[in-house]
Amino acid sequence: MGRGCESGDSMTNDISVRVFRDELNREWEVRAVRDTLTERRMRLLPRPELANGWLLFRLGEERRRLAPLPPGWFVATDVQLTRWCDDAEPAARIVSSAAETSEIQASL
Repeated sequence: MGRGCESGDSMTNDISVRVFRDELNREWEVRAVRDTLTERRMRLLPRPELANGWLLFRLGEERRRLAPLPPGWFVATDVQLTRWCDDAEPAARIVSSAAETSEIQASL
């Protein structure tokens, strides 16, 4: 099973972050995103099902989202996390006003 985030990792001090290796031995970070969304932020979401949380997979600049948030994801095996990562959709950055962009990026 993958390891949790260690002090040297890029996403420190967040117990909702896991690191795992896929079948190509690439090291991914995955985190649960659960935000209380304002009505304005709900309108900015690319998909309404993200309103109840999602997994955000990150490998360098590549980001993928899987919704809804799978229960028990934090204790899933690397094999299961890899499957979910493969099923996740690319997370394109939304370009809008500077204030809206900052608000969205703060939640990712």
